[in-house]
Amino acid sequence: MGTVLSLAAIGIGLAGIAGRGHRPLQCDRETPKEWVQLGPVIWPVLNGATLGVGATSRIGFWLWYAIPAGCFLLASPVIGAGIWAAYGFVRTACVGVIWLVGTIRPDVDTTVGLLRQQDRARTTTTTLLLVLGLATFVLVGL
Repeated sequence: MGTVLSLAAIGIGLAGIAGRGHRPLQCDRETPKEWVQLGPVIWPVLNGATLGVGATSRIGFWLWYAIPAGCFLLASPVIGAGIWAAYGFVRTACVGVIWLVGTIRPDVDTTVGLLRQQDRARTTTTTLLLVLGLATFVLVGL
């Protein structure tokens, strides 16, 4: 199963880098755009509470699926909880940094600035998915 998923990650990553990427599997849900104006802390909290887990809402990148797939393949609730905790910590740290930038530079609208970086974020996550797929293939696929 790890080999199959790693090959899928490699294929999706290569297609994305070549500009032939497809939208991830997702439900098409939206939250009110006005929430963006609530700032970089309240907006993500409201979005998270409203949309729930990523698979039930709009996902902008295939890399998100690596988290539940990795937890499933490892077949360990403890390691899976650790993976989700690390993911949550990184997301929380990112929100903290965004909040800090907004506090230091109140003249800069960090939320809208982040939305403008959507293409860069998609390219970065696609590249990371490709690297993860290659590393997984080397570790379990050979």
